[in-house]
Amino acid sequence: MANARRGNVCSSHGAPTMRKGCTEPGCTKIAQMLQKCVAHGGGRRCKMEGCMTYARAGGYCVRHGRELVLRSSALANLDTALMEPVTLDFDLINLSDDSSGAMTSPHLGDGSGLLSEGDAVLLGYFLH
Repeated sequence: MANARRGNVCSSHGAPTMRKGCTEPGCTKIAQMLQKCVAHGGGRRCKMEGCMTYARAGGYCVRHGRELVLRSSALANLDTALMEPVTLDFDLINLSDDSSGAMTSPHLGDGSGLLSEGDAVLLGYFLH
């Protein structure tokens, strides 16, 4: 396998860098954002409110990114068989009927759209 090349030389042996450097005097690092390296304020901050750590993946720092993954996997692994059924207030849910008079899928009372089976399970879980 050949090394990455630019011109007649590989990138490890003298090919000039095409990226701009940090504008901070004396710094030789590559600029990330705002023409500065991460050490001099050129990185993105975590999207989580109040977090001053630099973002790594998906706009979140390592800690908050991990928390989001754990939360989403916890919701995905909910054992719905262990949940007790919940009676919903029919003021919140409308049952639409079609022209034949038959009842169809439940809808949210505010007219925002269909309440899916997954939404109903989650709603029941949190209302319990």
